[in-house]
Amino acid sequence: MTTLAFDGHKRRAGEGHIAVFGVALVVIETIVAVMEAVAFGQARAILLIGGPLAALFASRPLALWQGLRALADVAEYVENQQRTIR
Repeated sequence: MTTLAFDGHKRRAGEGHIAVFGVALVVIETIVAVMEAVAFGQARAILLIGGPLAALFASRPLALWQGLRALADVAEYVENQQRTIR
C-alpha cells in the first residue's frame, strides 16, 4: 500500500515507524532504569552516559532509512533528467 507524501513522492505506509518506535522504547527504558537505580551516582551515570549511548544506537536504523530514501530520491531525479534529455 502506498501513500502520497508531502513532497509528492509515493511512499509505503509505515516507513520508518519501527525505528521511531525503537527510539521511544529506549527512552522509556532509560527512564525506568533511572528510577530503579539504587544510588544517586548510578542514576546519574545511567542518565548521562547510558541513555545517550542507547538512544544513539537505537536511532541508527532511522538514520539508515533516511539515507537510503535520500539515495533513492537522487536516483529517481537523475533518471527523470536523463529521460528529458533523450
